[in-house]
Amino acid sequence: MKIFLKSSLLSSLLTILFCCACTSKMNLKDIANPHLGVYECTQVSLGEVDYMDEFSRLALELSKDDVFYLYFANKEGQIKRVQGKYAYDRERGELTLMSEKDSFLKRKFPLKEGIITIQVPFGKQNLRIVFKQK
Repeated sequence: MKIFLKSSLLSSLLTILFCCACTSKMNLKDIANPHLGVYECTQVSLGEVDYMDEFSRLALELSKDDVFYLYFANKEGQIKRVQGKYAYDRERGELTLMSEKDSFLKRKFPLKEGIITIQVPFGKQNLRIVFKQK
């Protein structure tokens, strides 16, 4: 009985220590809303042509008030910002971006493992923009 009690106590303490060690690096925001934050652009292409060189910065921010901000700066450093509304479906792994003025203009894109992949037909080619969470 004494050995069983000691081993139970030891396993309980190890479990508590393990749980505390794992969660100390995480905060409530990471658990409740992991999609929030800034996503940096890693790829911009139209068809086979790469356009990453055209921007000094291209980022998408998802804020907690269901508003997204798209920041882009050309090579000269002129920064512009566009905003709109978004909705995130955690179960489907889908991000829906909507125009702020016209809610009927909306598109769904996959958001999986911190990567948003935007693919939109543009003429006869496909515009592809990939954002990765910082």
